[in-house]
Amino acid sequence: MLIFIRLCGEAPILIMVDSNIMSPEIGTGEIFFPGTSGNRLMELQDLKNPYTANYDDKSARKNLDKVGLTKTPSDTRYAFDRIAVTPPLFIEGIVGGSMVQNGTLSIPYVCETQEEHGPMTAAISFDDAN
Repeated sequence: MLIFIRLCGEAPILIMVDSNIMSPEIGTGEIFFPGTSGNRLMELQDLKNPYTANYDDKSARKNLDKVGLTKTPSDTRYAFDRIAVTPPLFIEGIVGGSMVQNGTLSIPYVCETQEEHGPMTAAISFDDAN
């Protein structure tokens, strides 16, 4: 990770990541070595992150099936997927996932594939005034 920080230097950073952060209230930058001197990843800024992932635990589903129970996970249970930037980039908006937990995906799956992560996209701009 520290190699990545040095390679980025002063260049703006755009990161798109499956973070495994469950809550949209935890910022993306908060997971990258807090308190590390010169850590530009702590500068990552994101909008309120949509719920996009279901973490479909196949072994748990198999065990439930054995006893006659079914498990239908929501496609929007967790806010794992993140898009974040460092200045002078800024996110104008994010589309995808659901802004409420267990809500409906705002972008359908491509070709009706049912994957663990719902699609999302972002409009990102460069603030050239800074």
